[in-house]
Amino acid sequence: MFISLIVFGFFGFFSAVIVFGLGFIVFFLSLLIFRKGKSLTLGSAVRCCCYGMMISATLFCLKTVIAYNPAAAYVNDEVHAITGTVTDYEENYDRFYYTLKTSEIDGAEEEINIRVMSYYFIDAEIDDQMSFNDLTLYTLGSSDSSVKQYKANGVYIGGYGSDVFSVEKAERHSLNYYFEELRQYISSVLHTYLPEDISAAAIAMLIGDKSELDDELSLNFRYTGIAHLLAVSGFHLSLWVFFINAFFRYFAFKKRKLGFALAIVFVLFYMTLTGFTRSVMRAGIMMIVMLLGKIIRDEAESLNSLFLALIILLISNPFSAESISLQMSFFSTLGLVLLSDAIFITKDDLKDLIKTVNGRRLFRAVYSTVMVSIIACLFTMPVCIYQFGYFSLVSPLTNLLTNFCAELFIFFSGMGVILSAFEFLAKPMFLAAYYLGKYVVFITSEIAEWQGIIVRVKTAALFAFFLTAVAVTIVIISVFLAKGKRKYVRRTLYAFFAVIVMFSVVYNNYDNGSVEISAENVGSGTTVILSYKGKTCVIGCGGSSYREYSVINSLNESNSGKIDYLLIPSKNSAENIYADTLLKSYDNDIIVFSQEAYLSGVFEDIPESAEISDESETYIVDDLTISTLTNDYFCGARISTENFECTVVFKPLSDFSYAPDSWSQGDLLVIKSKVTDEAAKGFDTVFVSTSFDYEYEDEKIYTTANSGELELRVSPLGKISVTEEK
Repeated sequence: MFISLIVFGFFGFFSAVIVFGLGFIVFFLSLLIFRKGKSLTLGSAVRCCCYGMMISATLFCLKTVIAYNPAAAYVNDEVHAITGTVTDYEENYDRFYYTLKTSEIDGAEEEINIRVMSYYFIDAEIDDQMSFNDLTLYTLGSSDSSVKQYKANGVYIGGYGSDVFSVEKAERHSLNYYFEELRQYISSVLHTYLPEDISAAAIAMLIGDKSELDDELSLNFRYTGIAHLLAVSGFHLSLWVFFINAFFRYFAFKKRKLGFALAIVFVLFYMTLTGFTRSVMRAGIMMIVMLLGKIIRDEAESLNSLFLALIILLISNPFSAESISLQMSFFSTLGLVLLSDAIFITKDDLKDLIKTVNGRRLFRAVYSTVMVSIIACLFTMPVCIYQFGYFSLVSPLTNLLTNFCAELFIFFSGMGVILSAFEFLAKPMFLAAYYLGKYVVFITSEIAEWQGIIVRVKTAALFAFFLTAVAVTIVIISVFLAKGKRKYVRRTLYAFFAVIVMFSVVYNNYDNGSVEISAENVGSGTTVILSYKGKTCVIGCGGSSYREYSVINSLNESNSGKIDYLLIPSKNSAENIYADTLLKSYDNDIIVFSQEAYLSGVFEDIPESAEISDESETYIVDDLTISTLTNDYFCGARISTENFECTVVFKPLSDFSYAPDSWSQGDLLVIKSKVTDEAAKGFDTVFVSTSFDYEYEDEKIYTTANSGELELRVSPLGKISVTEEK
């Protein structure tokens, strides 16, 4: 079911219809083919697979037809009047988002979830009723991946653009309101006792709210392979359940069954507190099954518990199969369930190697942490590559250095919140949490600065290589497990990780010489991001205001908080609207302003090191040069390396006769106006950064309006490829 639903999410509705038909045919044939002897077992397995495929196809089609399509039908050229109840709200990038469960749309009764964006704060809380007139609706998500994440959360469309609204305060509140109040209280307590970066990490680890995390810090956790600390799941639940059980075992007259029962209540409470995210629901259901087994003195089967949790999630929302947190949580847990016994080392195994008891305990703790990280890397590598386009090489090291301190950080932060009514008790807890959190953030930030800690998978061939490596490793491990040779399982895992690290180091050194240039999908404007030999350059920083987050996300994927070159070419807001954010949020090495941009007065804090020039030539690294030119008839930039030439034009209908002759030809032209045949003929590829659906017969011309973010990549051998993020 899980794999089928992921496939349906990728290929769409008709793939589910086709798979249902194939499943039915194979099911019918299995009844005829597998009829006696040993074939009955194989026949049962085939029929079970067919059941799963047909059930998942049915669920996916029903969810699409009954829930998604009716909501998507409201996305049109018209404006709508919406009335609904607030179920959630958040602030992000200085914008305010209110999720409404509608009661009426255009005067007709309709229940769908809409995420309304506002540029200013609206005094509305959960359970309040909001009404908007003239609301423009759109499909949530700037890419296929983000659309799937919204669908997994049950919110399909967003709204913006209405200044006419009303708020009716709720007379009675639901349970969700009080849990939101509790979340706000926890956040306020943590902000009171801990500095901003530490409190943001504590909020994410305690209640799963990552909205206050700095982009750089969040990226550091992902790059170093410990992002699981920020997504509340089995790691966090196990920690709190352990302390509850320990209390009842040692301090409450050994009433273990009472401890298990209260732990179940706590798990349900914690799942609600963290907003029923996919990862915490998977972990919570497994934990409840395990605790029920403890109460009735019958050990729960971990594999069955895992799949029971998965089935409940998939039936409740078939789109949840596309949830990144669920995919990561499920596959890492699956690996641990299957291989935990094989990697386990007993005290007797270490008697001859380590003489002291404490030494053996320390070795087992270190060994377990490293092996768990390697298993998680093995089983989640395809997910990381598919969802993020990269995976981390240093997760075993980072987990080894941070896991124990992270556990204590979560515990002391949580105890500080629980004891916050008694300041003299809370302060010592938060003091310990501060130093532990500071250590975790420091280690993560330091390791994230290392070169080559992640492997970016940009080609299908490279993805196929890593997928094959994972598949071969799992097959070899399966053979050794079947034969009961545990030590060979461990050796296979060592070999897998060693091969991946060595290959990745070689590949990173090779890929460092690639030129990657992307035209961001920013609407009406131009933002170009260039990556080359470890340097990140932003040429132009314009577009539509609501697209700022996509630029930030792309930058976060390219580097860790630093822009090596920033060009602000014009006073026109369509070419500098993101400039203030980039100046304030990132360390900028080289900053170039055109004279008109500098004199416009729209920038408050211009660094003294900034270069003010209408014509400049800057050497960034080795053979990378960026030249700029601004006059009455032309405004643009020229990017040059040994194997690549690109011209970026900022002014619509710029006249190439007022620029150097070489600028009218090259490998790539990036322009924001409709490109003419005369301008396009000198370039091998053309990117048009626009919000208009221009149609071109020439296959070398791409538009961001039709294709989303556009990326051109030049390998060190000079091979050029273009990627569209539709």
